[in-house]
This record gives sequence, structure tokens and C-alpha cells, in this order.
Amino acid sequence: MLFVFLEFIIGDIFFIVDIFKTIMLILTIWNIFNCIADDSKIENLISSLTVLLGAVFYYLLFNISLDVGDNGSAFYYRTLSPEYWLIDYVVVLGFIGYFILLYNKANKLSPLLSALSIGTVVILNIFQIAYAFQISVHLQDSNKLIYLYHANILLMSARVIYRHMKEQVEIFRNRLTENEDHKKVGHISNKIDSLSKYSLFIFVVFLLLVALIELIFVLLGQGLDAPIKAFTETADWKFSKYIKPPYLK
Repeated sequence: MLFVFLEFIIGDIFFIVDIFKTIMLILTIWNIFNCIADDSKIENLISSLTVLLGAVFYYLLFNISLDVGDNGSAFYYRTLSPEYWLIDYVVVLGFIGYFILLYNKANKLSPLLSALSIGTVVILNIFQIAYAFQISVHLQDSNKLIYLYHANILLMSARVIYRHMKEQVEIFRNRLTENEDHKKVGHISNKIDSLSKYSLFIFVVFLLLVALIELIFVLLGQGLDAPIKAFTETADWKFSKYIKPPYLK
């Protein structure tokens, strides 16, 4: 009786996962369309659903993809060392930065907040690409669709940064056209100068943000190399330096 019940539960979980797979495929196609379209009225909604529903899909598919032991139970290896827990907050900041850019026009954000948001989104994508490599060694071929979430996050991040920069170009252009004293050559040179200064400002803020994160790691006793050790101080994953898993649930 217990075996029948467990079989029913497992079958039900796989059915739910199949539903999420279909949803993620539809959302992926929609996100690609949003990147091509000049203006999508429901882009914010689709992007938000992708992040939230994709996270549920990721959790379900990832957990049923792990290796199964001799006793029939799945080992839940820690993909990141829990000692370097601050990395989780860096990821959360990345998503906050993404939603700030997604739901706000460039003219509604201060240059500093815009630069910080872009910086956190870039850091988020560096992390998520590294994490995609980290888990690659234990994913079954049938569950490689988990990478759809990584691809969507990268695609949507590129889209939201591109859209923000495009809006900034419009802001600079409008400021120039409002001044009738400028000649045509002056317009072009001033526009380039404004854009170059803004891009440089974003780059500088990004470096300062990285330095600030590293400083926080040091102050909390996790060290400058904490982001790297979060991946390496584990076992049986792509960047792990241990052979046997130090942490089991």
C-alpha cells in the first residue's frame, strides 16, 4: 500500500514537472519575441513570470535530477559551500537590480541607481553562468532543460540593459535638441561625449560595487576569495576540490 502511494506521489511530481517544462518553453519563445519586438506591452509580466515560475521549475527539475543511492534515496549535495552564505544575498541583489530596471524607465532613475542596478545584474549573470557549469556534472540528459532558466535570465538581462541604454540615448538626444544654439556637429560630439561619460560612469560604479562586495566578504571573515571558495569548497561538482560530499541532508 505504501509503495502504491509513493508511486502515485512520484508520478504526480513528474506530471507537474512536465507542465512546468511546457510553460518554460512557451515563456522562452515569448522572451525571444520580446527581444525582437520594439515594444511589448506585456514584457514586464512575461519576464516576471519567467523569473518566478522558472525558479519553481528549476527547483523541481534540479532535485529530481540528482543521483540516486543504493538505498533508493537521492543525495542532495550542496552545490555551494554554506560557509560562504553571503553569495546568496549577492544573487538576491542581482534580481532586485533586474526588477528595478524592468519596471522603471531610465528617466525615472538616478544615474547612480541605474549604474548600481546594471552592475548587480552583470554580477548575477556571472554567478549564474558559473553555477550552470557547477551543476553540469550531475544533470541527466533528460533534464538538461534546466538550462532554459539560465538562458532566459541571461537573455532577459541583456534585454533590460539594452532597453535602459536605449532610453538613455533618447534622453541625451532630447536634451540636445532642446538647445537650439547647438550646431549639428556640436550635437553629435556632445551626444557621444554624454554617452561615453555615462558608460564610463557605469563601469566605474560596477568596479566600486565589486570592491564593496569583496570588502563585505572580508569584514565578515569570509575572505577576498569567498566567491571562488563558495564553488570549490564542495564535493562532486564541476569546480569542487573534494571527492566525497561534506554535506548531506
